[in-house]
Amino acid sequence: MTRALSKSLLLVTALSLPLAAKSVDLTFDDAVDTVNDAYVVEIDPTGAQGTGVLNSFVRIQQTGPGTTESGFNTDGTFFYDEKAGNFTHSITLGQIPLVSCANIPTCTGTDSYLEFILDNNENVNALISLDEMEVWVTTTGSPTQSVPGSGSEWDTLLWDLDGSVVGSDGDSEILMDYSLNSGSGQGDMVIYVPYSGAFGPDTFITLWSVFGGSNYDPPTDWGRDAGFEEWAIRVCDLQVECEDPDLPDVPEPSTMLLMGGSLLGLALFRRRKNNA
Repeated sequence: MTRALSKSLLLVTALSLPLAAKSVDLTFDDAVDTVNDAYVVEIDPTGAQGTGVLNSFVRIQQTGPGTTESGFNTDGTFFYDEKAGNFTHSITLGQIPLVSCANIPTCTGTDSYLEFILDNNENVNALISLDEMEVWVTTTGSPTQSVPGSGSEWDTLLWDLDGSVVGSDGDSEILMDYSLNSGSGQGDMVIYVPYSGAFGPDTFITLWSVFGGSNYDPPTDWGRDAGFEEWAIRVCDLQVECEDPDLPDVPEPSTMLLMGGSLLGLALFRRRKNNA
């Protein structure tokens, strides 16, 4: 299938989508919801901002006609609206933070989740929808089969926003508002995808997503109209539990002991100096 034909079919499909079975509303501060066994959190991180702060693995921007945009991370051919550069490339399972339920807002249980961060940059209309998201195990970091699931390179579907793998919500969408956390480079949403740990750390993970095709009722302009959307991950040790992205780093126990020892030594030094 040619790129032009793929994009035409995608546009026709987006325009003919029925109302989503579930609309996850992230258009207000600190919103938290679940969709097909995943947790979705609106975030407003503090600290440095700007493009390049996130460890991006796919940047998507449609600059032509139409309101939708789509793509997936790859080291190879761009079939959709992926942007070239260091912001679009393959990733492996071992690079993705694995977060325990205890570190996810409202989560209960003992399961672990793969963490993906989305940076939304629709700085004109501000509103945009995420209409499709699929997390795949692929046999290569450079798929040549352009349609997710269309061939042997697309090996295993780990999670689907539309509920074809797990969950009972069915066809779903996520609604976002850029104005809650303007600027690029930090992220606006975190999605925690359930993961059972069946694959090795060198397994290629490919994330497919479609934006701007919502038929949310009442109708609102959820289409793309300005900047790019960008999926990213945080840097963590190989499949080691990570802290919540909104929380400050907590010193390791050994670090705290060293700090305590230093403070105690300083106190004794000052006491001796005062007694001299």
